[in-house]
Amino acid sequence: MTKDEAFREYTEALNRIEESAKQAIAIERAKLKERLEALRIEHHQELKAIRAISQRTKGRLIDGKR
Repeated sequence: MTKDEAFREYTEALNRIEESAKQAIAIERAKLKERLEALRIEHHQELKAIRAISQRTKGRLIDGKR
């Protein structure tokens, strides 16, 4: 095996590893997005209530009320 052949095999192996890593990252990113969306939908009402309470509290603190 010549030096050029060895280097070509090395770069091809690196390219395969890089492509595999990119695919794995894309798959995991898609899974995370799905899970986050499911959580967002599941907890939508709770988040609305928290935001409403937070807005009321901020308004009272700004007005000097407690």
